[in-house]
Amino acid sequence: MLESPMAAVREALSAVDRQVVSDPSLIQAAVMVLLYLREGEYHILLNKRSATVEDHKGEMAFPGGRIEPTDASPEEAALRETFEEMGVRPEDVGVLGPLGGVTTPSGYFVNPFVGTIPGAYRFTRSASEVAEVVEVPLSTLVEEGTVPMDVLFGDGRTREFDVYLYEGHVIFGATARILGDLLRVLERVPDEEAPWRSGRS
Repeated sequence: MLESPMAAVREALSAVDRQVVSDPSLIQAAVMVLLYLREGEYHILLNKRSATVEDHKGEMAFPGGRIEPTDASPEEAALRETFEEMGVRPEDVGVLGPLGGVTTPSGYFVNPFVGTIPGAYRFTRSASEVAEVVEVPLSTLVEEGTVPMDVLFGDGRTREFDVYLYEGHVIFGATARILGDLLRVLERVPDEEAPWRSGRS
């Protein structure tokens, strides 16, 4: 049974107008945005992508990847990729609902899903895909928000983004946009069901 805050998140997500893009020029992908209690505080699971992945090397991301022909749905793809990258079993994820999709300059359309897992979960990262597991307190994102920053890319280009900062990590691009969409949904959760606003568990 879901805890009361997560039930409230599921209710807020039910009002999301989910965008679906079928543009054949875009690569369809799916990610899982996991919310869970860790040491009495709600966190979001991110990872730093390895230097050997095909796209977005070294960037902060949610667990996820391309939707394969064998995936029955974008949600199934997000669960499969979360298991492959982080060792989180699909049966351990309580899917709360989808967020709106995001198109990336690199040619992807990303389908995000929000889920919850047991708080004491032990992640097993894929070394070939994930350089570091990063668990971000939800209250930090809510309280600090974004800041404008020039991001330097590997080819020497720079571009200004509204980014989230956490312990030296710069969260930008599609990941930051999905986080922003989630935080806007969470604003609909009543205060008494939103411990991330006050540090309550």
